[in-house]
Amino acid sequence: MQTADIVFEGAEKKLEIILDAPVPGLRARHARSWPRVAEAAGAAVLSHMATDRVDAFLLSESSLFVWDNRILMMTCGRTTPAHALPAILDVVGLHRVGLVFYERKNLLFPEDQPLDFSVEVAGIERYFSGCRRRLGPAGQDHVHVFCAGPGLTVPGEDMTFQLFMHDLPEWSMDAFAQSPSHTRQRDAVMDAIATLLPRMRTDRHFFSPCGFSLNAIASADYFTIHVTPQPVGSYASVETNRRDLDYALVVNTLVGALQPGRFSLVVTAAADRAGVARGEHLAAMAMPYIPVRIEDQDFGCGYVKSLVTARSPDRNTPPAAEGRS
Repeated sequence: MQTADIVFEGAEKKLEIILDAPVPGLRARHARSWPRVAEAAGAAVLSHMATDRVDAFLLSESSLFVWDNRILMMTCGRTTPAHALPAILDVVGLHRVGLVFYERKNLLFPEDQPLDFSVEVAGIERYFSGCRRRLGPAGQDHVHVFCAGPGLTVPGEDMTFQLFMHDLPEWSMDAFAQSPSHTRQRDAVMDAIATLLPRMRTDRHFFSPCGFSLNAIASADYFTIHVTPQPVGSYASVETNRRDLDYALVVNTLVGALQPGRFSLVVTAAADRAGVARGEHLAAMAMPYIPVRIEDQDFGCGYVKSLVTARSPDRNTPPAAEGRS
């Protein structure tokens, strides 16, 4: 995933396609298509597992999930998931797409990226017209979002939780080296992660010399973790669609285990559940981190995204880089 002496952009770029109706057999009928989709983004499939409702691919750069009504790809490094859109449309058909989300967190090393957000979105807009927003101010951690597809009927229970953690301490990063210097620390971190994944099938990979990815699935639910434990720009991310999880528990467990210098939460929910999403954000703040910002944005397509950023009271962490992210 990365080498110890070369910086690597851990923050994911995320492409999500929601179909206007399920396509039975989509996953099985086009099983060989999904590795080509990953390749179009500049990634490769490392492993695969499935339930009766979702396929999960662990990638060389993050993850790909496929349902009969949805495709979710998140990739990091210098990959370009927006380039995978034509390959996805070849599989599902342009006429079946009900909604497109493309989002990209502000990057630490934007000058190393092959394309900036505006260029990536311009490519998507060849197929779909939509709106561009920034969730959070430019001088702090923020997420760039493009959304298209106001005609989709959004199910009220649809919700996604994301946790982005920066500035991990050295002892925390050691747990994710291929040959950890502190095995007890790895055991403690893995035990903490396992408590959040009851009755879920898991697939994990330790990269050489460092880096970690995990996919977990149960029925239609997914939970994924990616860690870039390099000395410059350390980063860890979590994402799940599980509604039976206590989000405050997720934050307290993982922030408590990794102790980042700062973190952000993003909840994406149906517009009529925006108040619930905000309440879950606030509940997740029950810890000794200092809230920096709380913000909601309605994208006019049936979804609201809510952002919370926080920093450790014990460490003076610098503001997020912006550049051309």
